[in-house]
Amino acid sequence: MNREDAIRLVDQFLSQSGRSLSDTEKAILAGAWDGEKYEQIVKKTPYSLAHIRLVGKKLWDALSEIMGQQVTKWNLRHVLEQKLSPVPVLGDCLPNVPRFYGRGKELAALEAAVNHNQCVVLVGPPGIGKTALTTRLLGSLSAHEWNCVAWKSASPVPRLEALVEELVSLLEESANSDSSNGELERKRVGSAEPVTHSDSKDAISLLLDCLQSRRCLIVLDSAELLRGHQEYQPFLRRMVGVPHRSCFLLTSEEPFEYLERWRLGGLAAQTLILRDLDHESAKQILRDKGLTDEQSWQQLIEKYGGNPLILELVANGVKDLFGGHVKEVLTYVTTFFTDLIEELLNRQFKKFEELEKRVMAALAQAKKPLTFADLLRALTKEKISSSDLVQTLDYLDKRSLIQIVKSDDQPTVYQLNSIVRKHTLNMLESEAASFPPVV
Repeated sequence: MNREDAIRLVDQFLSQSGRSLSDTEKAILAGAWDGEKYEQIVKKTPYSLAHIRLVGKKLWDALSEIMGQQVTKWNLRHVLEQKLSPVPVLGDCLPNVPRFYGRGKELAALEAAVNHNQCVVLVGPPGIGKTALTTRLLGSLSAHEWNCVAWKSASPVPRLEALVEELVSLLEESANSDSSNGELERKRVGSAEPVTHSDSKDAISLLLDCLQSRRCLIVLDSAELLRGHQEYQPFLRRMVGVPHRSCFLLTSEEPFEYLERWRLGGLAAQTLILRDLDHESAKQILRDKGLTDEQSWQQLIEKYGGNPLILELVANGVKDLFGGHVKEVLTYVTTFFTDLIEELLNRQFKKFEELEKRVMAALAQAKKPLTFADLLRALTKEKISSSDLVQTLDYLDKRSLIQIVKSDDQPTVYQLNSIVRKHTLNMLESEAASFPPVV
């Protein structure tokens, strides 16, 4: 659902009370959908800030009465997406995803993965769109196949006991709601009775009862934070070790290495890696930002990669500082860098071991893309084995930090895009004592 769809839907809700949206209310809804403050919304109208606030309050009050729950500027998207979702969404509020680009193949792959596995980890670097893709997935779930979705953020990391108890509570609440509406019999998977449990069972057993009795999608967002908490590995192992038709979907900046071992051992677990946007979708970001010189967009995308958040940040900078002229930026600016981009990359770099740092340094300092043999020679003093280098390149590739260029008649080469290279060189300079350049 996009902004225009949301405005039409609200207009339909208001028609129940015999009125339609005014232009001012449409402007407020458009701004709220995009996560804007009233101070930003008022600039698009001829009215005062006080008037916009008053109209907004009346609008939220009217919608709250119609929808039977509190509606505000900040939860509008969550409320509307829950109303439209074919499957009930429980737990935390869905994240605000004002824009979504492409990802048709990735969405189909994710839907297939959760349909055929008991645990799926969607892996990708910060800003690549893991949460956005997962949110979009919810709209494609079939109510004939799924009973409910439970969405929980892993930030801050919940105690395992508290998380399990909350999930049990949410899933039982959903089951009771279905039962009271006379729908439980139609949706039940393998049971004709409402979900009940023995008090003697531990909380994880109760959760498994819920997952076996009904088909639920449990989303754990920002799950990379769980990797440092040892109790979660045996918990997830039990969730995929006992047969059920539900699924745990984790979004993570880091792979869960043991998940691949479980998959190879025959368990229903899968890792999906979310990579850069395709070029057409990346161009749509630049188009929506109002950039000019479309003939130069391909070069800009190749220079900065297809991470949607980084592309938006770069596009904002081009718009604000160069009037949207891409050609001018490519002519005069070596690398467009911002504090937020640096923060996103730092989240990955601070997890590096010494070997990852050395390989990144070698690639950043190289004057041209390097082959595998080139990298081994550059790292001779480090006495790195070829197997260690293979593992390191695989680690960096899964985190979208290196670009791998393959050719039918030439050796594969490895390189960094401009923004990752710039950040690596900055790290080399600022950490010279502990992170000396590779000679």
